[in-house]
Amino acid sequence: MISIASVFYDIGWAEAKGTGLKTTIELLKMEGYPLPEYLNDTKHDTFTLMLSHPIVGVTGQVTPQVTPQVEFMDRVAATIKFCETPRTLKEIMQFLKLKDRKHFMEKILNPLLNEGYLQRTIPDKPRSRFQKYVTTKGGR
Repeated sequence: MISIASVFYDIGWAEAKGTGLKTTIELLKMEGYPLPEYLNDTKHDTFTLMLSHPIVGVTGQVTPQVTPQVEFMDRVAATIKFCETPRTLKEIMQFLKLKDRKHFMEKILNPLLNEGYLQRTIPDKPRSRFQKYVTTKGGR
């Protein structure tokens, strides 16, 4: 029996089997990016590769039209990372240096909840004063 990986290698569409992850890690290191994390679950026959999003600031070279989008994406990524430990709404807003609760809820928190990147620690009481928000497995 011939595997598809062998065929792709033979016709030059793939590297030698088993070198792709090593090459990726070397290139990420060389470019200064965070290294990936990976989980190999042999019981469920899955392999998960997690690539971190580097949190970057906006430079003067970014055009005014793009700046709000970049800042929004940075805030979303920062919120997901920050909430790996459960956080209150107030803690998240302070971390992001935001003061307008309504804007924060509409533009950042609710979309992250709706997309499944964050979840409430007390789901049956969304307005609880003890409510915290935590990153889901899908958010990582």
